[in-house]
Parts: sequence; C-alpha cells; structure tokens
Amino acid sequence: MDQETDHAEYALGQNRFLVVDIEAGLIDPPLRETMARQHFLHLPSPARYLVDFMRVSCQQGTVSAELVTQWAPLLCASLMAYHTGQDDGRLASLMRAIEVNPGGIWTTTVMARLAGVSPSRLHVLFRERTGLTPRAWVNAERIRQLRLWMNETSEPLAALALRAGFCDQSAMTRAFQRETGMTPGAFRRASS
Repeated sequence: MDQETDHAEYALGQNRFLVVDIEAGLIDPPLRETMARQHFLHLPSPARYLVDFMRVSCQQGTVSAELVTQWAPLLCASLMAYHTGQDDGRLASLMRAIEVNPGGIWTTTVMARLAGVSPSRLHVLFRERTGLTPRAWVNAERIRQLRLWMNETSEPLAALALRAGFCDQSAMTRAFQRETGMTPGAFRRASS
C-alpha cells in the first residue's frame, strides 16, 4: 500500500499481526497495484517460511534491526517471484540480501531458513548455481565487498574486517589472501 492508503484489520480469537513497512522502491509498481487491490494477500511457500521465521524470532525475542534488514528484502523478493512467475526467487533473493549485507550472520542454518529450504537443499542450490558451497560463496562475496570498500574508503582494515563479517583483521587477511593471492594491505597500496 502507498503511505496514504487507509488499511484496517480484523480477527477473532488469539491472533497476531505482522506489520511490515517496506519502502515503495523494493516492490515493482505493477505488483504494488495488484497487492493494493487484493483484500487478502496470498503468501507463496517461501514467503510463508519467512513469515513463520519472523514469528518464531518474535516469540523468542531474537528480532534485531540487522535481522529485519536481512529479512525484508527476502520477503519482497519471494512475493515478487511468485506474482511475476519467476521462481528462482529463493536463492536469488538470499544472494541479494547477502550482497546488501555481507557482514550479516550468514550461517548455513540462517541462510536455509531465509531461503525456505533445508540446509542440504541450500548446498545443492548453491552448487548448481555457483559451483561453490554457501559458506564459500559468502566468503567470496565478503572479499568482493572488501575490495570495493578498500578502493572507496580509507577506513582502517580492522574496521572493514568487522564490517564485512570477519571476527578480526587476521581472519580477514587469511581469507583475502586465499581468495586474491595478496594481503589486504598490499591490495590497498596497489589500488591507490
């Protein structure tokens, strides 16, 4: 719904509402119009898994701003994939969320839940699409993002390591050197 659109809800018995405030730009205009005309929104399986994941997270008190930042784009992508007929949405939306927030807590369990698949199925999907395991792909994405940040900022390497999801600068250096063949410091010097 657009900001100015009135809305209401009604339920009998014990119910809970999950109100998701999503920036208009995250959902294509034709889908926004379709959703605004519907009294009830059909949730495809991946979206139901995501809503259920958020329900459990709310019950357990584990919802954080970072979790919502990772979760909302996945929900939008799963809705768009269903309503536009593109069903590679599960893995593609997960990969987009990781690209947006490479420093997130991307365990195989978290990724599988967000994609609405089992951990073993997640491995199969990643292998088919990228030739890598989920963990290897996340690390490669973190290194890709680090390279961009090192070119764009003068932020200290230790801060970039934490921002990219590494526990410390040493872990980042080992992963960076394994991926690129050079240390982050050498890469930054060569890039300037």
